[in-house]
Amino acid sequence: MNPTDSITMPDAAALRRLIGGPAMGLEDEGYDAARSVFNLRVDQRPALIAEPGTAEEVSAVVKYAREAGLRG
Repeated sequence: MNPTDSITMPDAAALRRLIGGPAMGLEDEGYDAARSVFNLRVDQRPALIAEPGTAEEVSAVVKYAREAGLRG
């Protein structure tokens, strides 16, 4: 299974609401720019890119990913 198979646009929207900040899915504007800073040596395409601003938001993103069965 491709890690992106279980991601839907409602998932990206839910994550944005959860952290109150940027979270981009594969088809969102800004996705390519955000993923390019992730790792310059490997062309990765994560299903979601979240930009939490606090420790609590980081914790919420990790919990969300775990519950959704996503890999980090």
